[in-house]
Amino acid sequence: MELQFKTVSVTISGDYYQVLFHDDLDVDDEPYFMIQRQFEFPEGNLDN
Repeated sequence: MELQFKTVSVTISGDYYQVLFHDDLDVDDEPYFMIQRQFEFPEGNLDN
């Protein structure tokens, strides 16, 4: 599969990351490809 897009944007907020590839068209059904990841870390010993 090959995807071609004109624009890429990156968002970082705390432990949340997003990469969005799109054609920069101003339409509701614009094709896009998005990668998201939120990192969650354990908050210490939960057995207390």
